[in-house]
Order: sequence, then structure tokens, then C-alpha cells
Amino acid sequence: MDLGSAFPSGQLVLRRGDRRRRYVDCWHLAECLRVLGPVTIAHSAFVHANLDWTLGPLRYVIATPVFHRWHHTAADRGGEKNFAATFPVLDLIFGTFHMPAGKLPDRYGIADRDFPTSFGAQLARPFRQ
Repeated sequence: MDLGSAFPSGQLVLRRGDRRRRYVDCWHLAECLRVLGPVTIAHSAFVHANLDWTLGPLRYVIATPVFHRWHHTAADRGGEKNFAATFPVLDLIFGTFHMPAGKLPDRYGIADRDFPTSFGAQLARPFRQ
């Protein structure tokens, strides 16, 4: 069996004698998920770690714990910003980047004092409004 070249559409041509067969190359997708899955899990653990790391100039390239903490502050303290899960450059492009130099947020969460504290009440809240 001779493997032909990959087409831009993601299909691959397999040649067996004069017969040609096209199929979607799922192996590449599976290989990407095999590599990206653990990387994504590790990065998620990193941004949720209790570290005061900003990674210097790389703070615009990869999300850091400090970047993610500012996302969870109240709106009047800089919250409702930093929406990019992995690449803060997207927040720079859309004007939602917020990470003041040398400062850390002092409170997290929402400003609504009437928000329920129990898990069950939080799940039920949208249906009671």
C-alpha cells in the first residue's frame, strides 16, 4: 500500500493498485488530542495555583495565575476582564486585558451580597428569578 500526499482538506489518498480511496484522517485528530489534552489540564492547574507568578513579558503570551485572579475580582476592582483562557494576547487585541503591574487582587467573587452560598441554592437561583 502506498500512502499518497495529504490534501489540504485533511483527507489522505491511499493507493492500492489502480484503486484510490479517500477518507478523513482521524489519526491526526486523535494524536492532537492525545498531546493537547494533558497540556490543557496542566495549564488549567497552573492558572488556578496559588502562585504570584506573572512570567514577565510572557504574561501576554500565556495565561498566568495572577492574570486569572484578576478575572475573578469584582467588576469595580478590575473584574469582568481577562476572558482568554490560555492566550492573553486575545484580551490585548479586544481591549479586555487587565493586570496592573505590582498589584494583586485582594478579593474575589461576585458583588451581589444576596447570592446564595450553598451549592443547591446556586443551582436553583436561575429558576427562581
